[in-house]
Amino acid sequence: MHLWPGLITALLLAGTAAPAASAGDAQNEAAAEGEELGIRLGAGYSLWLSDLKFRCESPTQIVESDFSSLSGVEIFGQFEVVEEWSFRLGGDFLFGVDTRSLVGSLGAVYTPRDILDPPLEASFRAGLLLGSFEIKDVEGDFDPAVGVEAGLGITHGLDEYLEGLMFQAEVMFRYLKFDFDRDATVTASDDSVGGFGVRLSAGFTYRF
Repeated sequence: MHLWPGLITALLLAGTAAPAASAGDAQNEAAAEGEELGIRLGAGYSLWLSDLKFRCESPTQIVESDFSSLSGVEIFGQFEVVEEWSFRLGGDFLFGVDTRSLVGSLGAVYTPRDILDPPLEASFRAGLLLGSFEIKDVEGDFDPAVGVEAGLGITHGLDEYLEGLMFQAEVMFRYLKFDFDRDATVTASDDSVGGFGVRLSAGFTYRF
C-alpha cells in the first residue's frame, strides 16, 4: 500500500517532464533552423580593370575615353542551396568620367569548411555576367554583353563586434566585351571595349 503514493508521484513528474522536454526540443529545432537559413546580404567597393579605352570620330566631334578601370558599388545576395554550395545574385554599379556600366552576375559559390579555421573562410565562385556600357556624347550605342567570371574570396567573421557581420575581399577574373553599334554619322571608331580583365572588391556581409 505504501508503494502507491510514490508510484503516483513518479507518474505525475513524468507527465510534466514530457511537455517540458518537447518544448525544449522545439526550441532547439527552431534554433537549428535559424542557423541553417544560409542567407547572406552584402555591399562593398568594386573595381573593374580591363581594356576600356575607346575613340569615336564624326564630322562634328571626336570622343575619346582613356580609361582602363571603372569603380563603384557592388550589392549582392547569397543563398545556401546545399551544404558548402550557395547561389549568388549580384550587381555592380561602375562609374568613370562620362562613363558608366551596370553588370549583373549570377553564379555558384563553393565554401569548403576544412581549408581555413574560423573566423576565416575561403570561397570559390564562378558565374555568368550580363552588362551594359555607356559613354556620354558617343554617336551610337554599345550592345548589351554576356560574359563569364571566376575567382576566389576570403571572409573574416566579425562576431566580436556584431553577430553575423563579416568582412569579405574577392578577386575575380572576368571576360566581358561590349560591341559598338555606330550611328551613320560616325566616320571612324573602335569596334568594342572590354574583354579579359580583373575585378577586385572588398566590403561587408551579414549572414542570417
